[in-house]
Amino acid sequence: MADIFVSYAREDAPIVDGIARALRAGGFSVFSDRELVTGALLQEQIQREIETARLVLLVLSRHASKSRWVQHEIIAALEADRDRPVLPLLIDDEATENVLWPLVANRPSIRETSPDALPGLVIAAAQRLLSPAGPAVPIKGNRLRALVIGSSAGILVTLLAGLVIWNQRLANPEPDVVNLTRSGAASAPPTSAASAASSPPRTLTCRLPEHGVEYWTKTQQWTADSDWRKGGSSPQEFCSQQLESRKSQYPERDSRLLSFGERHKSEYTPFKHDFYRYTCVFEDRWEPIYKEVQNNSCPPQ
Repeated sequence: MADIFVSYAREDAPIVDGIARALRAGGFSVFSDRELVTGALLQEQIQREIETARLVLLVLSRHASKSRWVQHEIIAALEADRDRPVLPLLIDDEATENVLWPLVANRPSIRETSPDALPGLVIAAAQRLLSPAGPAVPIKGNRLRALVIGSSAGILVTLLAGLVIWNQRLANPEPDVVNLTRSGAASAPPTSAASAASSPPRTLTCRLPEHGVEYWTKTQQWTADSDWRKGGSSPQEFCSQQLESRKSQYPERDSRLLSFGERHKSEYTPFKHDFYRYTCVFEDRWEPIYKEVQNNSCPPQ
């Protein structure tokens, strides 16, 4: 059992080797595919190490986005323990193009393209994430900390400005607006017929389904696993069946498939049997907030 399991693409091995050496020098035990035992089932070894690791380090890059092994390991890490620290390490500008990036996008992460700076950042992050108290603040490097601090300051200034404007409105209330096109116009303040006719029609702003979804109030990600099955079917077919079943169960939700994977093994007892296992990652979205748009179809306020 290692403290840290490292998931990465083979093309990034030189960078990962340097990080692993620094972590070991810092007192952490590290498992990567360099430690695989020859002759044993690779998937079983990897699954066991993922389940027992205290921290999973995901090295994401343009190469990792194309690696099925990295995708399998991300899914296995999240299925094993959703509360266990998972630290994404983004080492190039294409690191977030992995189809499973949305599953870990909300985790504390490190974004750094300089190989020399990576070992120190990873050691500091591992020490903080594996300390008894846990991470005090998100770990995303100096640039992200500055962004968070700047965003917080901007929010505070916006709130203060809003309070000032609200007080001004309370001190100087706007006059009531009378719609002269409705019945009872005779009781409205006197105005000329010409000015009333020249006033443009009032366009209202509202949120309607026809405007499209701005964002979803609630989202939920979930997985489906076929377990080992002998022959037949395919990951696409299995995932499609699971998706249709989900839509029948929750018709009010917008369910979609994020990604899928396939595992394969052969058993000789005494004849060769091929077994397949399919894993699907889905996302449910419901309670949409529609875009606010000017529309003549808006109900009168």
